[in-house]
Amino acid sequence: MNRIISLLLVVAFGLGATSLSAQEDFLLKADKFYELYAFDLAITQYEKALQKDEKNLVAMAKLANCYRKTNQLENALAWYQKISMSPQKTGADIMGHAKTLQSLGRYQEAKRLFQQYEAANPEVGSHFAASCDYAERNQKIASPFNLVSLRATNSTFADFAPAFYEKNLVFSSFRRDGAGGEGQGFNENSTHQVFISSINSKTQVSPPTLLREGLQASNNQAYARFSHDANTMVFVKTNANFTNGILPVSGSGAKMDIFLAKSTAPNNWEDIVAFPYNDAKSSNGFPYLSDDGKTLYFASNREGGYGGFDIYRSHQENGKWAAPINLGPKINSKGNEISPCIAGNTLYFSSDWHTGFGGMDVFQTEKNGSNWSEISNLGSKINSAGHDYDFIYSDHLLMGFFISNRSGGLGKEDLFKVSKAKMQLAFKVNVINSESEQPLKDVMIDLSSCGLGVHKTDQRGIASIPAILEKQCNAKVLRIGYQQKELTISANDLKRKQMTIKLEEMGTYYVGIVKDIAGKPLQGVTVKLGDRKTGKITKATTDDKGRYSLPLKPSNEYAVLYSKAGFLNKKRDINTESQIESSLLGTVQVKSSPISEMKMEQSPTLIAADMSKTMPSFASSDWSAKGLKEEKEAKSPAKVKETAAVPAEKTSPNPKTATKEIYEIQIGVFSQPNAKKMKVLGDVGMVYSDQKGDLHYYKVGAFKSKNEADDALSMVKKRGFKDAFIRQVKDDNPIVQAIFSISDKEKETTAVPKKDVVYKVQLGAYSNPDAVTFSPSLKKTGKITFTDNGKGITIYLLGDFFSLAEAKEAREIAAIEGVANAFVVAYRDGIKISLAEAQQ
Repeated sequence: MNRIISLLLVVAFGLGATSLSAQEDFLLKADKFYELYAFDLAITQYEKALQKDEKNLVAMAKLANCYRKTNQLENALAWYQKISMSPQKTGADIMGHAKTLQSLGRYQEAKRLFQQYEAANPEVGSHFAASCDYAERNQKIASPFNLVSLRATNSTFADFAPAFYEKNLVFSSFRRDGAGGEGQGFNENSTHQVFISSINSKTQVSPPTLLREGLQASNNQAYARFSHDANTMVFVKTNANFTNGILPVSGSGAKMDIFLAKSTAPNNWEDIVAFPYNDAKSSNGFPYLSDDGKTLYFASNREGGYGGFDIYRSHQENGKWAAPINLGPKINSKGNEISPCIAGNTLYFSSDWHTGFGGMDVFQTEKNGSNWSEISNLGSKINSAGHDYDFIYSDHLLMGFFISNRSGGLGKEDLFKVSKAKMQLAFKVNVINSESEQPLKDVMIDLSSCGLGVHKTDQRGIASIPAILEKQCNAKVLRIGYQQKELTISANDLKRKQMTIKLEEMGTYYVGIVKDIAGKPLQGVTVKLGDRKTGKITKATTDDKGRYSLPLKPSNEYAVLYSKAGFLNKKRDINTESQIESSLLGTVQVKSSPISEMKMEQSPTLIAADMSKTMPSFASSDWSAKGLKEEKEAKSPAKVKETAAVPAEKTSPNPKTATKEIYEIQIGVFSQPNAKKMKVLGDVGMVYSDQKGDLHYYKVGAFKSKNEADDALSMVKKRGFKDAFIRQVKDDNPIVQAIFSISDKEKETTAVPKKDVVYKVQLGAYSNPDAVTFSPSLKKTGKITFTDNGKGITIYLLGDFFSLAEAKEAREIAAIEGVANAFVVAYRDGIKISLAEAQQ
């Protein structure tokens, strides 16, 4: 009996060892294929390994990534869903899962995962979460192009790298048909060739034939592109081969180099020479020649760029190619920019970072002298949730092509043909300053209410929008420092081909003080500023120090009215010169009304506006220009004339504000300031410090509930601050007041229409504002304003911005310029709200 049991144990052990050995063998093979970027082959081995050990999280993650890389998205999603159940999942797993959902067009699900990823990388997570919102909002945005699928030209394999050769289409393909089949060495995943199709007078594309045969038909050549006269050509060689259906950027295994040649026929390439700026460390590909063949545009991941692949330009002079020039940060980003194409003054390119619909999107920008205009997305007809790239367009043939791996295609990557839409004649919007009539650049024209997206004016103050409009469109015209304008654009407007919009400057803000006869500051006084030239009214309300701020412009005339329940109204006339003294508004005293003995209590928690530089929000009322002009008196520059008082209506007094419990997190105590170490906490809350003697007490907050503080503490500890703890403070603490000042007290009126959202970047709170300086580059991003609470704490803000994406871009610039802990805040109708609420 014992001998039988021993024998069974030996057999069982042998079977177990065999099973373990087989699993390890599958994993070794899978990992080897994975390292070689042979994702299709790796899939088979990982599947077998996971049949033996279904809980191997590393193998699951690599398998999911293999499916995602090969565009087998449903299979990838199934594995990412399994991974998501594990507490050991990584940030890379969350990002892969989110990218898969985004590529499937499931934007809200993807957004939630991108927001989870913010814990690992706030910048990347929030950027792609915002892209999901953009994709959902712009699904029906009009496109400047019509689209045709080339099913007769495409194959079940990857077809890519389209180019024009006179009236022919040249492209690369992994297809076997038409090229000798498997007998000539064709392999599904690693062999491709260059093909050619003719284009007839109706722009129809013929079935393709092999361009080069025999020894010329090298399977590591692609991206053959020709000059307009067809005499010069450029192409790419790889270190091994491209991979069927895999975008040849970082992580694909493809290392590309550019070669140039003379072309006497599409299949005859002579005097082949390497581009002199190829190098061993970087990949250089996606080439495109200008019409005259003298300028080469290409993409490279060489050192010194802004992200992964960047777009460069090299010009040929006296037969020599000049050192490549990076096209700059307006085009290149922290992601990948590839496949440039020049058509006239328009540059088309693809990016996986600029806000779009997912994967690679096609964008365009116009050349204005030495500058490029703001880039714009070509819309949801051209772009999809997948990869859309290799866009080319010929102004001579009035047609173009691009590549997409979108769902519903014939193969792994398909060719699509485009032509300009019939109504593509652009409708031009010209925006100027209402007084100087000078053009205004960087004005946002928001046409998203009718699916035409958001456009920006260029250096000439002009924005061109597609003249595609089936009904009227409510447009918003916005620019920092100017009053927002709303108007309706109709189909009849489009017939005029252009319109001019005048924007009025908001002016520079100046501060005055209101006191009673005894010299006590008066809170809650309503101050109305009437512009005698325009008849527009701006309102403000005094704070607990009796202070208010109003916008004044040089060489103008104003009427100012002060009113408060229980006090006589007071009116002043003000004339301004080109140089306005900061103390112009000065101090005004108002008398108690004889018909009221009401005594108003002052709220202790209001935080004062800055004495000359703050820029609060205001709204207009209905004083008429006629009424103001009737009150007009002789000019008296920079002087003030007071008029008789009028009794004001009686209102209820303001109640006192009770103190509340507020929470903050103490991070640690340091003998030296340590702002760099705190940079990782910028998205948790505002980081600030108290100095006691030689010690700096760093804190983050403040939080209005214990639950909110608990969540923040968890994030702080995950960032490495294990000794952090929660402290309870009163809301009359000066630091706490400074943090909440904008939300609690900037509730006067606003120039932004109700329900519209304005974003700002909070740069910091300081007890010694005189020592605070900011980079000049940061000041170019927006206007820096500040507010102090009268107790030694000053908050600095950068703004205004009318989209979350703009504000986040400004925050990134702030970080680059040394403001590590800047964060975005939002306001609706002058009241601070959460970013989540702002996006609803």
